[in-house]
Amino acid sequence: MPNDSDEKAKKLVKDLEKGFDKLDKQITKATKKLPRMEFIPELTEKNRKATLSFLKKTAAFDRFIGGREAENLGDNVKPQAEWMKALLAKIKPLADQMPWARKMSKLNVEREPGKLAVALKRVKPMLPSKKLAEKMKELKKGEGTDMPGLNLLPTIIIMYAMMEEWRAAKTAKPSG
Repeated sequence: MPNDSDEKAKKLVKDLEKGFDKLDKQITKATKKLPRMEFIPELTEKNRKATLSFLKKTAAFDRFIGGREAENLGDNVKPQAEWMKALLAKIKPLADQMPWARKMSKLNVEREPGKLAVALKRVKPMLPSKKLAEKMKELKKGEGTDMPGLNLLPTIIIMYAMMEEWRAAKTAKPSG
């Protein structure tokens, strides 16, 4: 007889998978060719809100998997729960940067291009792009601030990096 914890774990994992897939589609649409610095600012702003509400869902899973309920998960559910736990652990450092990126999104780029250049330096390892490096150089010189939605770039790069982790994890999902 399946226990309640198993059912709850299955549902939580399934919900998160659906959530990741949905966000992935949305973010892919908004960041059509992000390494080439092509993105749609309005969609990005919408996705930022969706990402934040999705991260609240991941917190519910974290509480469940860290609690007593998860101690006696059945063998057919445990690998999937562990897999999701590992994925969320990888995403956590990225999610932790979202509030900071949100502050950056309120930045007036024309007034403080240098500040954005510094912010992009922080997220650049997540997106090794030639175009981004060029844009950072421009901003340091106080030029190239006319790109729409430029202040959203740190947020976009973080969301993009989260989805890269999701895609990688999806291929390694245990069956069950």
